[in-house]
Amino acid sequence: MKYLVSGYIGYSNVGDELILRQIVRDISALDPEAEFAVFSGDPAATRREHGVHAYPRAHPSGVLRGLGWCDVLISGGGTLLQDVTSPRPPLYYGGIAMLARILRKPYVVYAQGLGPLTHRLSRAIAATTLGHAAEVYLRDSESESLARVLGVDRDIEIVSDPAFGIEYVSVPTPGTRRRIAVALREWRRSEEVADTVSAALRTLVDEVDITIVVMQPRDQPLALRMYEMLEGKVQIVDCDQPIDACVSAIQSADVTLGMRLHALIIAAAAVRRVVALSYDPKVEALATSLGAPVFRIHDPRLSAPVLAATLEAQLGEGQLGYERRVAEMRNSATRPAESVVRLAESRAGRA
Repeated sequence: MKYLVSGYIGYSNVGDELILRQIVRDISALDPEAEFAVFSGDPAATRREHGVHAYPRAHPSGVLRGLGWCDVLISGGGTLLQDVTSPRPPLYYGGIAMLARILRKPYVVYAQGLGPLTHRLSRAIAATTLGHAAEVYLRDSESESLARVLGVDRDIEIVSDPAFGIEYVSVPTPGTRRRIAVALREWRRSEEVADTVSAALRTLVDEVDITIVVMQPRDQPLALRMYEMLEGKVQIVDCDQPIDACVSAIQSADVTLGMRLHALIIAAAAVRRVVALSYDPKVEALATSLGAPVFRIHDPRLSAPVLAATLEAQLGEGQLGYERRVAEMRNSATRPAESVVRLAESRAGRA
């Protein structure tokens, strides 16, 4: 069967690239003869990194060739139908879904987050996209609630992010020093957040190994700002390195302090501790589901002393407490793949 993936691929975003890798692995485990193609912002890089065919996502001819080639379109994962970063994503991803319908190609909304959606047109596009999908899998109950508010009246299943199925890339090496991984992101007032985090880490940096993980190119200035504030006593792992370098840095940390959702997911999937800095409901929802500490980035109660004390407490904690929840999330992460393969097989049976 031929599977086409439409997501935010080809932009050196570690989280989205990790999602793609896991989607390919999960489907291939069920359909060993599966062929994959991707709409990508950098087709050559996508082919090198993932070993799949790639079409240029911004070229109409590439989009039409990809849709003509596939048996099933996979829309996701990640948060594609949102307009908080720009009004363009709903137009683009909704447009891809509309073209799939015109070409009679079924599509599955695959473990997506939904929203925020602030514009009337975005909300209408999202509702239509969800309403006409062959199957809809959303990433959290908040996304489902928004779908219902938009008037989507159909079966929706809540599943975990595909990245919860990630394999262990590395394990902590023996040693006496504890490790903290930090993954911030560019956002409103993010420099203030970086300064608060740096001030908190300054009290720990002489006793703890700290790695700043850059999950997307736009986060690089924040990493450099923290590096300078911490006087170069930290390591930076950049997103221009192979995906596994970022994954390993997080998996081998005792605690991950993150704004980036997928940094937190990587850590949780490896059964490591997390402290979340929430800029978006999806981050808070994940932390809450795990029972992990979470601070809203604009909460005046977020301060360097409070954050430092929280990190110190997490470093000293014994039993984690959410092992069973992580196992459940790992199991649910593969359910969309099962549905996609069934859909492709049923389509082949009708041909």
